[in-house]
Amino acid sequence: MNLLKKRKLVLILLILLIILLVIGLFSVIITKRNSYEHENVLRAEIISESKTNTMVYKELNSITIPTFEKEISDKRDFLVYIGRPTCSDCNLFDPILVNELKKEDMTSNVVFLNVAWERQKGWTSWVQFKKKYGFKQTPAIIHYHNGKVLSIIQWGNNKGISKGDLHLWLIKQKEKI
Repeated sequence: MNLLKKRKLVLILLILLIILLVIGLFSVIITKRNSYEHENVLRAEIISESKTNTMVYKELNSITIPTFEKEISDKRDFLVYIGRPTCSDCNLFDPILVNELKKEDMTSNVVFLNVAWERQKGWTSWVQFKKKYGFKQTPAIIHYHNGKVLSIIQWGNNKGISKGDLHLWLIKQKEKI
C-alpha cells in the first residue's frame, strides 16, 4: 500500500511537471511571436520613413529627449510638437501644423520632439513615456508650464485634429507665452 501511494505521488508530480513544461513552452512561443510581430511593425515603420514629410524639420527647431526632459524639470514654459517620421498621422498633420504656425508667426515658439526611437524601444516603454509626459498619441502639441501640461491638442483616433481646432488652440497658447 505504501508503494501504491508513492507511485501515485510520482505520477501526480510527473503530470504536474509535464503541465508546467507545456505552459512554459507555450509562454515562450507566444513571447517569440509577439516579439517577431513587433519587429515586423518596426521594420515597416522604418521603411515608411522614406515616405515621410520633412517640412517640420525645415521649419521647426528640434530638441532631443534629454533636452525635452531638462526643459520640463527646469519648469520652463514651452510648446512642443511631439511626433515621429514613422507616424502616418504625423506625416498628414505636419504640413497643416507648419502652415498654421506660419500664419500665426509662431514657428519659433514651437520645438519639435521626434519620438521615433522612444517608440521603437518597445510598447511598454512607449506607453510609460506617453503617460509620464501627458499625451496619449502622436501627433500632439503640448504647452508645458512649471513642469506640467498646461494645455494639449492631440490626434483623435477617428477625427484627427481639425485645422479650425488647431488654429483656435494656437491662438490661445500665443496669448499665454
